[in-house]
Amino acid sequence: RFYTMNYKEIQQRNIEAFSSALITRLEEICTQEKITLSEWAINSGVTPSTLYDFRNKKTISLGVITLKKLCDSIKMPLSKFFDSTLFDSINFDE
Repeated sequence: RFYTMNYKEIQQRNIEAFSSALITRLEEICTQEKITLSEWAINSGVTPSTLYDFRNKKTISLGVITLKKLCDSIKMPLSKFFDSTLFDSINFDE
């Protein structure tokens, strides 16, 4: 039996892939900067629970303002955060 995913299923799959890429990228940067997720959050003015809830999939999104605060605290342009192959295969135009 042939099954075709509908638009909503494709979008959900892409959202999950994007969230996964964000989590991986956050963890990569923590390793590069030699800080914990909690330290990074506190230094950014973000509550640690915001990042842990996102990492543990208790929330499904992380706001751009939150990402900007995180990047600003380590003097990283937001564009550099997304300059990773992790985001290359995610296509929201399907």
